[in-house]
Amino acid sequence: MTDISLLDIFDPRGRADRKGLILAAAVLMGAQAGFVGGAQFTGYAVPMSVSLPVQLVFAWLGIVAVSKRMHDLGLGLNRVWWGLAAMVGGSVVTAVVVVALFNEDALLPGNAGYLAVAASVFAPAIAATFWLHFAPGQVHANRFGPVPGASGFSPAHRKLRRSNTVAASQVDAANVAVS
Repeated sequence: MTDISLLDIFDPRGRADRKGLILAAAVLMGAQAGFVGGAQFTGYAVPMSVSLPVQLVFAWLGIVAVSKRMHDLGLGLNRVWWGLAAMVGGSVVTAVVVVALFNEDALLPGNAGYLAVAASVFAPAIAATFWLHFAPGQVHANRFGPVPGASGFSPAHRKLRRSNTVAASQVDAANVAVS
């Protein structure tokens, strides 16, 4: 039996060790490369109505994987948002430079500008993946959850909200008082 559920894949809570991160990164980069490569080699310009939702799912799953790995290091996700902003900013700057030097057609699949923008997305993601892989995780349970299991992931750490905890303790106290 697995130590995570399908919903845990989309939930940024919980932890991922080195194995879990590399597994998630390999699957996501392979899927992204297949998507971009398919457009590149067929010359098909993927409509924004298809591309945007696909890219948003890839982005969310990447954020989830990084969040879980940061949690394994005992760190929150706040630092990742700055890195993500830098990565998006770098991609935008690359695209603007390509258009300024050539024209907007340079961004179409099959052109060098398209590959430059794709590389400006892949390179920082790969560098961050290596850093996260080589950083040692915490060997004990932490505020983000238990130590990851054999799959490389721990289940999402679900805490009861304080109001639920108080309500439950009040119900228990009332039951004791009645009996």
